[in-house]
Amino acid sequence: MVYLKLVRWKNLVIIVFTQVLMKYFIIDPVMATHGIDETLPGWVFGLLSLSTILIAGAGYVINDIFDVQIDQVNKPADKMIGKDISATRAERFYWFLTAMGLLGGFVTAVIIDYINFVFIYFLTALLLWFYSSTLKKLPLIGNLVIAFLSALSFYLLWLAELIDGGFLFGPYESPELGSLLVWGYTTFAFVINILREVIKDIEDLEGDKYFGGRTLPVVIGVQATRYVALGIAFFVFLMTVGAQYLMGLAEWYVMFGYFVILIQVPLVILMVLLSKAWQKKQFDNIAKLTKLVMLTGVASMPIASILMGCL
Repeated sequence: MVYLKLVRWKNLVIIVFTQVLMKYFIIDPVMATHGIDETLPGWVFGLLSLSTILIAGAGYVINDIFDVQIDQVNKPADKMIGKDISATRAERFYWFLTAMGLLGGFVTAVIIDYINFVFIYFLTALLLWFYSSTLKKLPLIGNLVIAFLSALSFYLLWLAELIDGGFLFGPYESPELGSLLVWGYTTFAFVINILREVIKDIEDLEGDKYFGGRTLPVVIGVQATRYVALGIAFFVFLMTVGAQYLMGLAEWYVMFGYFVILIQVPLVILMVLLSKAWQKKQFDNIAKLTKLVMLTGVASMPIASILMGCL
């Protein structure tokens, strides 16, 4: 059980959940509307998804290894390394996950006949290492790295499909609607994760400051960081308004209403709570609400598929 907690299994389930929705409610239906029935086989998709969560899980482990002292201040109750598992065993587990993830990425690259695809996994593993050791201590840079890697888990599947189907380097044009939807969800994931990471930095201010971290709240203060977070949240809100404009043109009124009730209303609540928060627990709850907004945004994929006439 400690190993599952160490890799944050609930977050890994969310990654698989989003990739399943992307594969079966966006990519496959869009391809089908263009007369393309041969998409990435289910077992190859499973291998790609497994490789993704292995690398992501390794990232959580190495982050905990580097954060042993900081977690003692920020999250003493959640600390596992040194209490439930030794640092040596945790490090071995990290290398095992990384090796298996890279192996899965290599096999996927061979199957889609584009060996350079495996370097995405190498880059991800390296960035997660440098994030944990160095980048997370720098203002905003660490937040951008994690947001980029979170969004990459969305786009990775589409990229594999484009390569496997001969769209990226072949004679075919990639489906415009598919590209629009995938980029829309990917951008949403990127920005909402920046917001969540900034809020988590406020929550972890005490430990970061004590151990010399240079996160945004340490450098510019909690109040200024709060304004940054509010600005990002408002930008996400504007993104949803822009998406609704396109929905109106396409007469996707059900999706329009979904965005109002399950994305925009929670975003407004989030901004109100953020403007008033001052306790660590309050920022923790806001970070959880941010994750919920991301999930409701992702969960709109089946509705998009229905409105495209694919289900």
